[in-house]
Amino acid sequence: MTRILKVSRILSTLAKSGLIALGLVALIVPATLTPTPAVAQELSEEHVRLAARYAELSGANRLYINALNAQRRDIIRALASTNPDIASTVTEVTDAAYVEMAEATGPLFEEIARVYASTYPMEDLQVIVEFFQSDVGQRFLETRREADQAAFEATIAWGDDVSVNFLARVRELLAEQGIEL
Repeated sequence: MTRILKVSRILSTLAKSGLIALGLVALIVPATLTPTPAVAQELSEEHVRLAARYAELSGANRLYINALNAQRRDIIRALASTNPDIASTVTEVTDAAYVEMAEATGPLFEEIARVYASTYPMEDLQVIVEFFQSDVGQRFLETRREADQAAFEATIAWGDDVSVNFLARVRELLAEQGIEL
């Protein structure tokens, strides 16, 4: 319980100072608990199950879904913009493929759980999971998810802008060499 209070105080201090940022859970909580690789030992089902709970609570499993959704959006944009006459069909098919791929995440999530179980001893995972299940941990996760989503959207917008500007700059440089695209 004292570890939970220690982590809670650290998170509270960081939140007040405005230092909570994308990925804080991955950086702060594990750092306060000093991970000890458990690779040399055989992982028990209970250990892997607890690690899976950590991945679920912390949102680690959502990273794949978010990346998959970004790919879905990019594929629709690329194919629909070059084939506007079939844009609705492209969107429908891409959405169907997205659902299939999102539903097939079991092996990936099992591997994520094994990575966490290999990295953190059961005692540390118990503290981490207890924290995330506490009221403070739940509020932290809710706030972090909103902040992560906003940061993700800002990153997408930035990437889109950079992509347009990068292409424009390449065209300018090619034009200076007498090549028009």
